[in-house]
Amino acid sequence: MDFPFLYVEVANAPIVKGRSGISKSNQPYTIPDKQTAALFFGGQFPHPVEIPVPEGKSPYQPGLYLLTGAKLVRPGANGPEINLRDAELVSFEVASEALSKAKPNLKAA
Repeated sequence: MDFPFLYVEVANAPIVKGRSGISKSNQPYTIPDKQTAALFFGGQFPHPVEIPVPEGKSPYQPGLYLLTGAKLVRPGANGPEINLRDAELVSFEVASEALSKAKPNLKAA
């Protein structure tokens, strides 16, 4: 599939366990559990990524998901960067249903 938007395919693979502890600067830290996925962004080949498992929720089921979230894209030193740590995944089915019910909110410039 080739779509003109960002999406991921979550693999049917074991969860990569996260960890927590105390840093060298004596600060607590938490690295969440992650799932193996492939990020598709319009190139010929997908980019392998790890998607954090949502805190307090079940892991994503294997399949295709749209990337969304208020903090998905952030400014970077060389242009916009994709922030997978704060990304939210929405299944194609849920996104399609929501979009079919959405009313355009376009205003003339």
